Amino acid sequence: MGKSSMIFHYFLVISLFVLVSSSSGEDTIQQSQNISDGQTLVSAGGIFVLGFFSPVDSGKRYLGIWFAISNTTVVWVANRDKPLNDSSGILRIDSTGNLVLAGSPPSTIFWSTGQTSSAGATAQLLDSGNFVLREGSSPTAGNFLWQSFDHPTDTMLAGMKIGPDYRTGRDRNLTAWRNASDPSPGRFTYKLDPRGMGQPFVLDNTTVIYRSGPWNGIQFSGSPSMKSYPMFYSTVVQNQEEAYYQFGVTQATTLTRLVMDYSGVARRLLWDSKKAGWQELWSSALDRCSNYLFCGPNGVCNGDGSLPCNCLPGFRARNQDEWDIQNWSGGCERNTSLNCADGDGFLPRMGMRLPDTVNSTVDMSMNFNECKETCRKNCSCAAYASANISGGESGCITWIGDLIDLKTFGEAQDGQNIYIRLAKADIGTFYHLTHPRFYSIKITYDWSEPAPQGCSDVHIFGVPPS
Repeated sequence: MGKSSMIFHYFLVISLFVLVSSSSGEDTIQQSQNISDGQTLVSAGGIFVLGFFSPVDSGKRYLGIWFAISNTTVVWVANRDKPLNDSSGILRIDSTGNLVLAGSPPSTIFWSTGQTSSAGATAQLLDSGNFVLREGSSPTAGNFLWQSFDHPTDTMLAGMKIGPDYRTGRDRNLTAWRNASDPSPGRFTYKLDPRGMGQPFVLDNTTVIYRSGPWNGIQFSGSPSMKSYPMFYSTVVQNQEEAYYQFGVTQATTLTRLVMDYSGVARRLLWDSKKAGWQELWSSALDRCSNYLFCGPNGVCNGDGSLPCNCLPGFRARNQDEWDIQNWSGGCERNTSLNCADGDGFLPRMGMRLPDTVNSTVDMSMNFNECKETCRKNCSCAAYASANISGGESGCITWIGDLIDLKTFGEAQDGQNIYIRLAKADIGTFYHLTHPRFYSIKITYDWSEPAPQGCSDVHIFGVPPS
């Protein structure tokens, strides 16, 4: 099935939702009020709706939030693990200030926030799509006792955080529906792994199937399209309290979402008002290189339509027979073992998705030269790169052992520079093969400086190429 037909099928299935259209026109529930099946809350700006719905081919009832402009696009489900079998559902704030979804009899609880307040509470649906429980009776009072943004289902909205909250022990991630008829947690998860530099993964149960590349201050190094859409801005924050990926929009009228769908593909979508439909801007199934570790350790996946896999310079296939039958999973190994005492060097590679940083070391206080020197002194260091390229090159990532899940882009500016440690024999051979001496020219170059993004140089310790 082609990509366009798959997308059409996905949205055709989703469009078969049966939703309640009546609305109370309010965005807030006080302790004296409730929402029953057939009633809704509408955010102040009319962007989001909260109410009861049934998925396609299902008579079960769920409390959810959807876009008002596209009432088949459900972005959050409260009772995804415990559906109601009829229309007896009532959402209310009980006497303890807890927001609960009850059925019949009223003592049967299908979902609750688990939060209480002696000062009373108010629940409100915000224009961000966040459903919040506030302490106190005013819709603007106090801090949030609870918010749906801390408990996402399969959809990320602008302003939402994806990643671990170390204070609560909660890991905020997206989990796909089981299928179009069942919003209970399915096989696929989109999450931020904060180890090394923060990078999103898609997992099939516990198996990684996609990795975005680490955040570099501008974009995830494997997602160059992020800088192609000026209506978005993104950030990754890592500190002692939490680590998260978050995106925002430059105009409040921009409607967008990132969804982890039940087919195993994460998609970023933008509402196209002219076509009255969702436009796909990005997906985790963009090409063959989207498959995690497609070319094996130290293998490089080519994103420009050429031969799928190559080895890094100075490396060869671990099993050439397997590569000959297009099984690249075994990856590559070095031509020559490293020997610090004999003058190992570094060869830059431009336009790369940086390797998996789960087992890397990151130091944001270093500059480029300090990073290079740190890697040079550690004979186990296989490669280094700048951690942040948003204002030049700063911070330091170093890798030990195999380099995992590399990709090269057709344009150098789409990726990032990485410096690969090679044995002296290999780096010398590579340099002279790619730099034939057909002419003589005197160049003054400061070898203490990094190669600009998209440009190349070769570093051999103490001996610049001549």
